[in-house]
Amino acid sequence: MTLLSSETPADAAAKGDPALHALLDPVLGKNSFRLASHTGDDGARSVLILVDAPEARFHLDTETSDRIETILSAATGFDSSRDSLQIQPFAFAPGTTGGLAQADMLELGAMVLLTGLLGFLAFAPAAAQPLPAQSGTPDPFPLPKAPVAPTHLRAVPDEASVPASQADAQRLASENPKQTAQIIRSWMNDGGSS
Repeated sequence: MTLLSSETPADAAAKGDPALHALLDPVLGKNSFRLASHTGDDGARSVLILVDAPEARFHLDTETSDRIETILSAATGFDSSRDSLQIQPFAFAPGTTGGLAQADMLELGAMVLLTGLLGFLAFAPAAAQPLPAQSGTPDPFPLPKAPVAPTHLRAVPDEASVPASQADAQRLASENPKQTAQIIRSWMNDGGSS
């Protein structure tokens, strides 16, 4: 609100009016200038426009200067007979002219992705891998082994619950144990291919 401010409405329009900036963008370039205005005690206004350009390359022809004065007089009431306009070159610091460029966005995205991957690898729970057994040292916590029943005490399933081919194999093994043992040994020596 201008009641509590020492600025005139023209000063406020020159400093922060997006419409004025939008009008000057086609003439000076988008986001390539800064604008400041001050009204003195005598009512004369001073307008300063800083253009993002090195002094050696800066050249402002009279047609462009007249176009800027016309825009200022129509938008803010600038009067060239009473008010003063200064347009100066000033090389802006990188990063002040707008948002990030596409290359900067890609670099930032790659850095975020790399940081996320490194964070995941650093804080992810490690996969449980068994430690290799060292020979010569006894296991401090050996697992109990299941007892093996002697052959004469092993339970033989009844023939009703066993399929016919298994029942025939059991019957032949119990009738000819030596021949069955030879067949099994030959299978083990040949890798089970016979």
